[in-house]
Amino acid sequence: MKKLTTLAMPAIVASLFVGTSVFAQIVEQEPTDPISSSQLVSIPSSDPISITGVLGTIGGAAVADLDFYSFQGTGGDTVSIDIDNGWGGAQSVDTVIALFGPGPSFPLLVQNDDSPLDPGSTNIKDSEITSFTLPEFGVFTVGVSSYPRFFIDGGDVVNPTFVQNGDYTLIISGVTQPPRLALDVYIDIKPGNIPNVINPKSRGKVHVAILSTPEFDATTQVDISSLTFGATGDEQSLVSCRGPKDVNYDGLKDLVCKFKTEYAQFSSGDTEGWLKGRTVDGYEIEGRDFIKCVPGAK
Repeated sequence: MKKLTTLAMPAIVASLFVGTSVFAQIVEQEPTDPISSSQLVSIPSSDPISITGVLGTIGGAAVADLDFYSFQGTGGDTVSIDIDNGWGGAQSVDTVIALFGPGPSFPLLVQNDDSPLDPGSTNIKDSEITSFTLPEFGVFTVGVSSYPRFFIDGGDVVNPTFVQNGDYTLIISGVTQPPRLALDVYIDIKPGNIPNVINPKSRGKVHVAILSTPEFDATTQVDISSLTFGATGDEQSLVSCRGPKDVNYDGLKDLVCKFKTEYAQFSSGDTEGWLKGRTVDGYEIEGRDFIKCVPGAK
């Protein structure tokens, strides 16, 4: 119960967090369980963030709960993950924390139960992972549980019926801002039309299909709420999406979305339309297709 357990990658023992200020304050947004429903958090380059969360409820009968938070990290980042106020908060809880590698398998990399006292903690029952080096670029997930519900690969726990509830503060530090890497996706503006004629003055809608490939299922992997479309791809023009529909008859179901033409900011002379967004696990996506703008500038 007392020692740091490392799986797959070694841990380095010096903490990077001591003496560092917390710049970003985040509040847990349920549901964050199971691990596939983790709360995606943005971490400014090299700055720590602080997340206020609750396992279960405060007061009353204990209920089973796990909390998961995911972030994008770069191979070589040396991150520290620290629980403060788990013991001594509104309702004390003996926390367990873990770090998982990218999905869909979410391998358990390292976890901790009790830890030596550090600034922000009044009891060794506040857990801490100090200076763990991320093995690769990707989306990593932090899990928060309570003793003796230790994590295993995939985000499950042993001793699932031994439940404690309470509040805590989770601090993540040492993550650098990764380089912008966007996955190229295939899109079809106005499916079935050649050329793809757009009137910038129109108050109608433009249909855009995000095409699936054997390696990419647009109907399940695209975070619809993140989609933007227009002259640069940053225009907030999304109306809605529907699917699945095989618009290019390749046997794979595609995602078809509607965007407001007037918000897409096209002008006379534009020859391309851009779509941008993210996957459900946090990777940026972008795609483009040719267009023909008529009748002229707005």
